[in-house]
Amino acid sequence: MSGIQVLNQLGEPINLPTKAVSLRYPAHRASSDTVKRLLNGNNVTEDKKEMWMCPYSSSGDALIAIELPEAMNLGGIRIWNYNGSIEDTYRGAKLVRISLDDVLVSEECFIVRRGPGHTHYDFAQDVIFSKAGLAN
Repeated sequence: MSGIQVLNQLGEPINLPTKAVSLRYPAHRASSDTVKRLLNGNNVTEDKKEMWMCPYSSSGDALIAIELPEAMNLGGIRIWNYNGSIEDTYRGAKLVRISLDDVLVSEECFIVRRGPGHTHYDFAQDVIFSKAGLAN
């Protein structure tokens, strides 16, 4: 992934400190330097050094855990999928399951679009938790 933002009820990004985010995948835990790649705001990129990618494992799923410093109402998340090159866009996330306080937002997985493999436009994808929860 190139980036991730948590959105408040108005659809505005919440500033997340690096220590609030942890990246885990089977038998590994990513460093804070890797977490910074998702939070640095350099989301529309083809630079592989600016993205997070974990090895595929059939023994478990990758997990992005976000622990907010205080309770707040959330509107959704914004995702920039992996975008290394046109040939590498298959490496991005495909299905995402989202939980808030250990309760699934949806029984169904969210489908995440592939990155375009170029930087000609902002390819962010918003996953809105409740349309009624966001102001227009």
